[in-house]
Amino acid sequence: MIIRNTPGNRTLARKAREAITAETGFKAVIDTEWNCGADIRIEIGTVNMPFIVMTSIEDGVFHLNVRMQPATLDEVDILEMKYRLDSVDKIASRLQKLVEELKPTIPVR
Repeated sequence: MIIRNTPGNRTLARKAREAITAETGFKAVIDTEWNCGADIRIEIGTVNMPFIVMTSIEDGVFHLNVRMQPATLDEVDILEMKYRLDSVDKIASRLQKLVEELKPTIPVR
């Protein structure tokens, strides 16, 4: 997710970090120097998971997509995946709430 580097958006980035890292197995990757410091890039990093989490904001609406990576899963992996996807849902809910509350400024494309 790319947002403008403004004081309000830095608050969003800080709160997004808290929302993401609250779930085990996820880390916030936040770059406040994106686009020569004009923008902030917020990514959701995953640890040992067969999927990638992608986020964006379009027309003021938060979007989250999960892209599966090729993997072979056994029964234990599938149960672990369910737990991790439940965590993604919790992260998405928290980030959606933050976007609604803080109304971030996004870069013009």
